[in-house]
Amino acid sequence: MLYQEYENGKLVSEDTETCIDWYMGFNFMSEGKGQVILYEEGESMTGQMSWVIMGDKLMITASALDLAESLTLTIVEVKGDSMILEMVDEYTLYGTTYKDIERCTFKKLQ
Repeated sequence: MLYQEYENGKLVSEDTETCIDWYMGFNFMSEGKGQVILYEEGESMTGQMSWVIMGDKLMITASALDLAESLTLTIVEVKGDSMILEMVDEYTLYGTTYKDIERCTFKKLQ
């Protein structure tokens, strides 16, 4: 088990003992189906997903607790039992366009 419950309701990484307040997990199954697991601000959601890889893009459509969301992630690196995915959030605020880029490392649990 990579993460465990922490006494204040947050999760803690067993490797680094660093508290985290959100995580995302994927359970990739055959034929482009699977599950997505989300934890944010003390609440967790599990839902069904469909996925496809096109070039360096991982495209996911997931539904959790009546929420449907499509997400496109860039596959930066796949190495051994881990992969690095990049998420880009682009938005406009007061006429200025911003781009938040976040890289996340996912470790294979099984």
